Amino acid sequence: MEMTLDRRRLLVGASGAAASLLLPAWSSAEAAPLTPERGLDSYRRMLCGAEGEEVLWWFIGDIYLQTPGASVVPVARSLTIGGYTAETSGPRTFRYRFREAGVIVDLATGEPLRRNPITQAPVAQPPLVDEKPEEIDWTVQDDGNIVKTQHGRTSTLNLRWTETSANLLLIETEPGPNAFALAPGDAGNAWKGLESTRTVYAKRADLARPGFVPADMIYSVAIKATPPWLATQPPADHWLIVRGIGRKSRKNEVVNQDALDLVRRFFPTYLP
Repeated sequence: MEMTLDRRRLLVGASGAAASLLLPAWSSAEAAPLTPERGLDSYRRMLCGAEGEEVLWWFIGDIYLQTPGASVVPVARSLTIGGYTAETSGPRTFRYRFREAGVIVDLATGEPLRRNPITQAPVAQPPLVDEKPEEIDWTVQDDGNIVKTQHGRTSTLNLRWTETSANLLLIETEPGPNAFALAPGDAGNAWKGLESTRTVYAKRADLARPGFVPADMIYSVAIKATPPWLATQPPADHWLIVRGIGRKSRKNEVVNQDALDLVRRFFPTYLP
């Protein structure tokens, strides 16, 4: 169940991003200084494709459980595919639509989860990741801050840029609440992301040219919740920590065949 990602490069990129939070000084041979408007455009190109083109993000995330007073233990893995489409763009604003589908799988077998990893009780239905299409607006304000508007709520993003000799990295941290559902019927108010961080990076040479920009991502989400497939007796407070990697591709490229097969099995209308 391997994604064709260079994990060593991902880890090096993450450590480099953590070590430097300065605005990158781009050489005049590559691009002008990274103004907020150029930063927003780079962000759009790193996440999305050309105007109106849907690109795919392929994600593998390991899910850890932390119970107060107990050790953190790995419990499952998520294999998901996300579709991103830039609907509108401009020098100070753009909008994208995204959707996501996937399956929570057993760490040992790679098959959809059929038993509670803690109690071994049967799970009636394998837990699914089912993010319905959403629209998010991103805007550069007059003060240079970039704000995000989702579900009618506007928040100022904590965006930090850094660079290596070849890559441009973006670190985005959003404190909660960040409500989302992991399966149809889950109550949004029961799922509050306390903090989410993602590091997206691309080659500076790709950003300096027009057209599709390959990009990679490292993400981490901490959630205080007990989904049905992790319920314990007696009930207890749990933290779910999801840490994973992602790779962007054109829609006709397959980065992970296992994820593609699972999404086609459980979400037959998501992909042709």
